Amino acid sequence: AFLSCSLRVEDRSFVKFVAKMIRGFGFIPCRTVGMYSAAPKPLYEQMREGIKAADCIIIAASPRYRQQDISERTKRKKGISEMIHTEAGLAIAYEKPVLVFASEGTDVGTLLPTVTQYFIIKRGDKAAFRRQYPLIQDYFINAYLMIQKRWQAEDRKQLVEALKTGLAIVGVGAIIKMLFDNEK
Repeated sequence: AFLSCSLRVEDRSFVKFVAKMIRGFGFIPCRTVGMYSAAPKPLYEQMREGIKAADCIIIAASPRYRQQDISERTKRKKGISEMIHTEAGLAIAYEKPVLVFASEGTDVGTLLPTVTQYFIIKRGDKAAFRRQYPLIQDYFINAYLMIQKRWQAEDRKQLVEALKTGLAIVGVGAIIKMLFDNEK
């Protein structure tokens, strides 16, 4: 699972919590640029390659920016990083499941709620997490089923390609045999 998250010091405990939860459900957090992946190339390329290679993306959304509503100046919120939106967009383009866990007080914006359900995690509130646990468990099970379906479709594609190649080789052999048998 591509883990999309903040690398800032103040978000480490939340990101570690989400990573631990991911592992608890049998997913391996990986490919996070700057955390699990480093390369001397542009970040967007690393993100694109990591998301393309991953089975899903799991977002640990924490506040990055203070935002103010243009119409209602008194309405303020804490929004997520634009990089998280970018990574979510890439996952959507690659048709990967998107799972989102937002730190309490974080506004996830307008894109993520249209793509997937998400959970608000209250840092340090075990009782709140226990109440959400059955739904979170179902969330991961359904993500796994989506991934498994994708794997099966990819396996079928590979099998069809192998069959086509095999039939093409047999066909070429039959044509060559037919051509040379006709010369006798």
